[in-house]
Amino acid sequence: MKPATQVPGTAPLTATAYTGSDLPVAKRRRPSGSPHAWSKQTLTDRQAARLASCTATRRDHRLSAFAADDAVLSKPSTPAWAGASILSRLLNLAFSIPALSTALKQTAKTKIISEAEQKGVPWQQTVADLQGSSQVYELEAMLRNAALHYPQYYLQEFHAYPEGNLGWLPAFEAEPATDLVAVRSLAQKGLSPAEAQQQLRNSINRAIQEYITAYDACDPGSIVDLGCGVGISSRSLAEHFASAQSVLGIDLSPFFLAVAELRRREAPQRSWSWSSRTSYRHGLCEATELPDASVDLVNASFLVHECTAEACAEIVREARRVLRPGGILALTDNDPGSQVLKEMNVMMVLRKITEPWADQFYMLDQEALLRDNGFQSVQCRGISLRHRVVLGQAV
Repeated sequence: MKPATQVPGTAPLTATAYTGSDLPVAKRRRPSGSPHAWSKQTLTDRQAARLASCTATRRDHRLSAFAADDAVLSKPSTPAWAGASILSRLLNLAFSIPALSTALKQTAKTKIISEAEQKGVPWQQTVADLQGSSQVYELEAMLRNAALHYPQYYLQEFHAYPEGNLGWLPAFEAEPATDLVAVRSLAQKGLSPAEAQQQLRNSINRAIQEYITAYDACDPGSIVDLGCGVGISSRSLAEHFASAQSVLGIDLSPFFLAVAELRRREAPQRSWSWSSRTSYRHGLCEATELPDASVDLVNASFLVHECTAEACAEIVREARRVLRPGGILALTDNDPGSQVLKEMNVMMVLRKITEPWADQFYMLDQEALLRDNGFQSVQCRGISLRHRVVLGQAV
């Protein structure tokens, strides 16, 4: 990886989202004192054998069903406009013309905001409210790690922001932008932005929960949310996994983290609420400084496409280091097999120019990356028209 740089000062083919219950479905263990608890001492040999056979059958059924769903929902491929294709290279050549690049990025930003407002996302109002909050600026100063050195891949222009993710405007616009992603990604129409966001997050959490159940993993007591941004994923994980005593969100942008912490403080601080179990840290996802084998679930939602392939490999290795044996890694991002993303249209061109590492993302074999770095039972789950989750269990 290129030398890190110090920033001065403040510087599936297709898939239908889950529509089931929004309630947490974390696996519950039957208490040992329960009158219904199994006791080996009370089972005859015949009963014990029958119980073991039924348990194995149920587990095999869960695994085969999981694999079958995976085969249908996610197939490896790359959109024609990305990767190393001739079309992708021609687009990149056009993007290298400064005047054209600037004009396209401005067009992309204008179209995104207009589309969001038309779909009911209160983009401008959200930004105005955050700009008027004095607390968010204080929180940024509190959370900022002045000793942190930013890796070179992060010091890029992301999403048509010249400052990338290291600024207030990208932080203030992150929530409405994320809501627009949710509205776009679901087949079900007529949902409000909040409902679409909740449904997308439920789909991610359900995929993780089903994987935990299929591979007899433990319910997560400790969760790390890499690239947590403004905290939407961290909150969702804490709400869904009631077993988690702690959810730690880590991100490289202190501006995004300030918004995340503001939302956490705005939430009711009841006992065992998501806000009471969630915290945020300004730091590197590829060097978390967490102890070895100290985490049950490492999550990264919409992080991989904003990293180089080399950085992704470092993040996966770091996840394996901090995970306990049997722990789970979940990477949610764009699905290269999505028919929606394969369409060649103006919005896809505009999307490509605002994502500096898109080509590397679509050429990266994430499943192989996990297998090569200490993960087994690697699976993919389609969770929306555009997205999938890649899951693996630490060996």
